[in-house]
Amino acid sequence: MRKSIVRFVSHLFFAAIVAACSGGGGGGETPSQSATDTEAPSVPNSLVANSISAFQIDLSWSTSSDNIGVHNYNVYRDGIFLKSAVTSTATDTGLFAATKYCYQISALDATGNESFKSSEACETTPNTVIATNQSAATVCAEDDNINIPFTGNVASFAIEAKHPTYSFESDNCTADFTNCSNSGTTYPFTAATYALYDDHVTVVTAVRLASWWRPTGMSFSVDTGTQYSDIHYIAVSQKITGENSWPQYLVLYMDGNMRLIPQPPAGVNSVCFGSSVIIGPTVEGVRPLAEIDLAHYDSGSKTITVTYKAGSSAVLSIGEVDRDHARVNVSGSYLSDTIPFAVLRSMYVAAGNADVDHVQWIDSLNSSHDDPVMNFISGESSDWLFHRQTRSQHNTSSPDIKITTH
Repeated sequence: MRKSIVRFVSHLFFAAIVAACSGGGGGGETPSQSATDTEAPSVPNSLVANSISAFQIDLSWSTSSDNIGVHNYNVYRDGIFLKSAVTSTATDTGLFAATKYCYQISALDATGNESFKSSEACETTPNTVIATNQSAATVCAEDDNINIPFTGNVASFAIEAKHPTYSFESDNCTADFTNCSNSGTTYPFTAATYALYDDHVTVVTAVRLASWWRPTGMSFSVDTGTQYSDIHYIAVSQKITGENSWPQYLVLYMDGNMRLIPQPPAGVNSVCFGSSVIIGPTVEGVRPLAEIDLAHYDSGSKTITVTYKAGSSAVLSIGEVDRDHARVNVSGSYLSDTIPFAVLRSMYVAAGNADVDHVQWIDSLNSSHDDPVMNFISGESSDWLFHRQTRSQHNTSSPDIKITTH
């Protein structure tokens, strides 16, 4: 019995010596695994802040590297920790309109080593504007019965036209005067069309109609050329890359209405004009308008400068124009928070017979709305989309219109 006890103690003593020689602790870790990691990841770079709306900014940056591995990133807003992210993107919501926010990013490894903060990226959220629905029901597909003015203190805004989300292999751009009444005074003019600019890519034409609803037109010129009087609208066309085709994409009327369409998709000859946007200090009424006194096209900058009969002015900067979309940026001295700076004009008889049937917008709580156009009352946002959910029998291919304030 005594020998057995001695033998058992000897075995325990030998096991303890072996454990001590192998690193102890029973974990079996190698020296490299137990060494403390003190190396921080590299500093994130290429940080970009992009305002998605007046209430949201999206962030993206280049990934960091680490001797063992990057575990996550810390996002700092105005020097204060905001949140963690496991990828190289993040979203900041619940923001205030017309406010500047600055961001930095750091990288961390699993041990908690944190890199230095990245260079700062700042973004100012756009101002919000109020859209109020002043539309009225109609049975005439040629009525501009959709009337939604925008008011607010903005520095500039953009208008973008994109093709409807439904397919339109078959199209219908023919005017439909069913149930329409011919009312209103018109004035006679000597009709004329003036081809004023053609560089084989862009073509600019001025048109005087035989009759018009206002007693005078606008004066118009291109570059240093002759100024033409009593012009009722100007049209701008652009060559489709790789094709001998110059479709119109922009028409600006002297009453302030601008119509905008993208170039037609591949395999489609043309698309319809539909909704319009009145650009300028708008006089509200049954037929709102912002009368243009003088317009000038500068071919070098691709801008149209307009002077209104009310005395203020605006600059329409023509942006991208292709088979997907067309964009115009607007700035001007007329922008004011007391009168509408723009009015969406469109047509709605019924779903399936409309140039617009829904209004999409994002409110201050970052909630997205998509209201039937005749049910929409009013809203405050920086981003508005006027679109169709139902394929229309009239102006089938006419575009959706997006208005974004800056």
